[in-house]
Amino acid sequence: HRGPQGVKGRLTDVCKPVQRRFQKAVTVTMGKNMDGIVVDNKRTAMECIQYMREQRIGTSMFIPLDSIQHKPVNERLRSLGPRYRLCIDVITCEPEMQPAVSYAVANTVVCDSLDAARELCFQRDENVKAVTLSGAMISKAGTMTGGNTAKDREQVSRWDEREFADLKLRRDELQRELADLH
Repeated sequence: HRGPQGVKGRLTDVCKPVQRRFQKAVTVTMGKNMDGIVVDNKRTAMECIQYMREQRIGTSMFIPLDSIQHKPVNERLRSLGPRYRLCIDVITCEPEMQPAVSYAVANTVVCDSLDAARELCFQRDENVKAVTLSGAMISKAGTMTGGNTAKDREQVSRWDEREFADLKLRRDELQRELADLH
């Protein structure tokens, strides 16, 4: 059974980090939202939820593009310095997907190092969520999270798996074109 037409895909299917070095930071920033299913509107989300109930296939979070609430980008955070980037600026996606990505990462700042993150949050007293390239995080409340687990590595590898699948599809297309030329 195919889902309703308005289903765009999981958040990880509709966006990706612009470079591999940002994968961990983007994964940590998105957290549970990574598996959120982006849909065109609330009606589609309700249809999906109803279908999942009827089929008894668990639960999912849906991100409806027409009504998801997200904060506008705080432009001032783009000028913090070379060791800092807004997370939304290190993610690429189609323009229509921007509200879903913005909802998932808000105004999180990606920092080059834990020292840079600590400086930003504690010395410069910026009230932002800061995530390092290695995946450590400082919340707005000042709590710090870090370390590596197998689950973290698995989540980060999803970006590479998707890129690998895309490359295989492209290879197949090119092989068909080559066969047609002969």
